[in-house]
Amino acid sequence: MLRPSLSRGGETRQATPQNEDVLRSFIEEGAFLELEDELFVREEEEETAAEGGNAYLETSAYIGGGQGGTPPLDAIGAVVGKGTKSRYITVADEVRRSASCGETALQFTDMLTNDRLYSFIHCGEWLCPRCGKKGGYIHTKRLARILLRLIRKYKAHCTELYQAGSIDLQYGTLNLRQFVFTLPLEVRKYFTTRKALQDFCRLVERLIKKRFPSQANFRYLHLFGDKRPELWSPHVNIHVFNFEEEDLWLTMDEINKIKALYVRALKAYILEVYGERPDPVVWEKIDIHYSYVEGDKTYTRKIKDPKTGKIQESEIPGLKLIMHRITYMARPCPGPANFDAIKGNEYLLRLCVIEMKGFHYVSGCGRWKIDDADLKAEILAMEETLKTNLRLDRDGQGNIIFKTMDEITLMYRAGELKNLGNGWYKVIRKMPEVEAPPPEAPRGPPVMVLPEPEPEQGVFSFIQ
Repeated sequence: MLRPSLSRGGETRQATPQNEDVLRSFIEEGAFLELEDELFVREEEEETAAEGGNAYLETSAYIGGGQGGTPPLDAIGAVVGKGTKSRYITVADEVRRSASCGETALQFTDMLTNDRLYSFIHCGEWLCPRCGKKGGYIHTKRLARILLRLIRKYKAHCTELYQAGSIDLQYGTLNLRQFVFTLPLEVRKYFTTRKALQDFCRLVERLIKKRFPSQANFRYLHLFGDKRPELWSPHVNIHVFNFEEEDLWLTMDEINKIKALYVRALKAYILEVYGERPDPVVWEKIDIHYSYVEGDKTYTRKIKDPKTGKIQESEIPGLKLIMHRITYMARPCPGPANFDAIKGNEYLLRLCVIEMKGFHYVSGCGRWKIDDADLKAEILAMEETLKTNLRLDRDGQGNIIFKTMDEITLMYRAGELKNLGNGWYKVIRKMPEVEAPPPEAPRGPPVMVLPEPEPEQGVFSFIQ
């Protein structure tokens, strides 16, 4: 039986037909609109208590890892890429690459003012403390792609999207459905490779696209929980967006149909790939969390005041809550905290750092590879901000000019570099003060000069 746990203020209610009407009002009031990882962590704690042991040790045994005897990071590696582009990389290589993030810049010149600008290069690695943190380069890039996709998908309805944390619509409102597909602890051992995780994502995507064929949806893959960064717990989150005026509530029968298809797909996959049939009791633990947010409504939330630390209830517009959910789901997971937590597990290090390199953790938003197109987009955005044209500087041989942080520090004094944000800096040189010219000496009164008289016509003088 499907057992979605809805909670508010420590109160939990089971989703049964008898209290379905109560749960409907419970969700409409915003009771279930918690962060999905908080719900997932609660589920993990219940599983740990049921197993009677440490869930991390159990999972590590499933995936062939351990807590001791981990070799050096230089010894943990794998071949990535195909054909002539294949190469062998190690975890230590990725760590060194992330350590040099933001240390090298591209040099630009303002075509109008001839000012010099520098754009520092991001490594784009999730284990990087700069790029992988919440609000870092990866997080910001994902948000930009998601919002751009929404604008393109619903350009007839949107005037502006995401200005100062709000969404302005020309017609209708933006509604959000959210699904969380979890895996019981006993099943996670089958999803510990890149191929298996990719199949897991596609499996869930097919279910949602079949149920909501005409609506934009985004898939987020999280490999770890938010509260327990060391626990391997892959789960797929789905966001379904629409502007139509419709009832977002799903009955228990509708959710049970989605769950039945989900369980059947997992059974078929495990049987086909591994030739195994897990204990039927395992499938009873599978849970599908569903919730929704209506953009034209207001929800009550408990918010912690950053200054006083007190928690108080506040009224939050539905559109702002939708933006919060998108922002939360788009964060890198795994992130830097997960890298620190799994350093004792060789298998997870190789899987997450090497084998999953380039994996699309967020799908439905177009391309994600970091390449020249991203640099061009950043240049265009900066040109729009500065209202000018920028030129990428090259040396006499036509090679792009790179400058390290140390070189730039030696070239300019304090106060000569202005931070423009997102890794861009502009050289601001102070003009030298020009001394005023000395005062001119006083002049005397003007002298009138009379012209010489012209000779009279017809009169000639001869000088002998």
